Amino acid sequence: MSDHRVTEERLRCWLDSNQLQRERLCLHLLPLLGRYTNVEPRRPKGGPDGGRDLQAIYDNTQVVWGAVGFKNSANDSSENKRWVRDKFLSDLESALEKNVDLHGFVFFTNVDLTMGEVDELKTFAAQRGITHTDVFYRERLRQTLDSTEGLAYRLQYLGVSMSLEEQITFLDRIQSARDKELAELKQQQQGIARQIERLEFLNECLRPVQDVGLLIQLNRNCTTTELGHFRAIVEISCGFGPTLQVLHVGGRDFYMDEVDRENCWFGKKTLVWGADSKDIVFSKCDSYPGISDAVGIEFRAPLFRHGQFALVGHFDRTSLDICVTEPLMDQMVAIAFVVNGFVLFEVQRSQIVMSEDVGLTWEVPLEFPELLSNEEAAIRLRRSFIRTADTDNPDLPPPMRNASKEINFQLQTPYKLHLPSLGVGPMPFAAFQMHGVLDLRQDSTPCSAPESVIS
Repeated sequence: MSDHRVTEERLRCWLDSNQLQRERLCLHLLPLLGRYTNVEPRRPKGGPDGGRDLQAIYDNTQVVWGAVGFKNSANDSSENKRWVRDKFLSDLESALEKNVDLHGFVFFTNVDLTMGEVDELKTFAAQRGITHTDVFYRERLRQTLDSTEGLAYRLQYLGVSMSLEEQITFLDRIQSARDKELAELKQQQQGIARQIERLEFLNECLRPVQDVGLLIQLNRNCTTTELGHFRAIVEISCGFGPTLQVLHVGGRDFYMDEVDRENCWFGKKTLVWGADSKDIVFSKCDSYPGISDAVGIEFRAPLFRHGQFALVGHFDRTSLDICVTEPLMDQMVAIAFVVNGFVLFEVQRSQIVMSEDVGLTWEVPLEFPELLSNEEAAIRLRRSFIRTADTDNPDLPPPMRNASKEINFQLQTPYKLHLPSLGVGPMPFAAFQMHGVLDLRQDSTPCSAPESVIS
């Protein structure tokens, strides 16, 4: 480390008769000496300075004026200290003459003062109506200049070089400051991106529903033989009693060759229908991606202006339940519900519980509004629930230990998936994984939104 005595000696006399550099040095040190911001110089090169050498804001609220009283070849004699006292009083009076409403004053000197001498100056300032006074004498300036934050100014204004240890510390400090700035910038950019995403989605809420679908992530690449027959349904409901509106979006396997399943292409069918399996089917879509295995399954079908679910915003504050066949549930990692390419709901398999897991001995499974073969019907379709804090609480009765998922646009902004057109190419799970379905978003912050996006 550099010898602190060198810094002290340079403060005594290095800047003799150089008021320009003295004021600039104090200008740079002030933010390091306390909660001072918006530090501004006055006239360091000379000329009318309006009663102060510098000014700043203290604690983000109070305006302070400052004066610099450096003594040539300071030696801390009684004469030097009387000079500092007279200089302090003169500069304070000059500041108050220019600004009678001034209540903050700082003073810099290269003469070393005792705490009693500093208190004497502060007492005088308080008698003149100053509520905040700081006196920066030589030892306080030296401590700051010899700190990591002050090394650059020590070199710039006093010509004191850094030791090897100080250079390493200084560079580490710069790197840390740079990393902090980059982290803050990244956080700001993420905040802006979230705001843009929310604006984009709120605009989408006013648009008609064009298509709905399910995305199912599997735990590995499965062949058609391994998948066998499968079905999945989500039930979306809103309202109560006679005003209850229900929409079902479901999918099932639809292989091209039922006889030779081992060599056939992967196929699937998507259906959208109303309150029960006897209701009219609103939409049906078959798809053959041209592959014999898949790491995920996409069910998607068009839906145009259907009653209570005519606009994307109509899905706000709706409840969602899931039904999946048992073999598919065993291979499933995550499932998502998508409208117009926006993921309105997503959940990991670990957050899904079966009826018996929450103490229910009964369940009302959903079924497709079309005839199934005996082989397909033999594969059980299970209703499941979303795990909550009450799921594993045995003190609660079973009906209170399960929960439907509420789609709430106020708590989380759905994000956009860029999916290919229906029936073209394999399942786009690169985008699905990239957007966090496997690791559900934990950085979602409550958004300021109306009670309901679309009434």
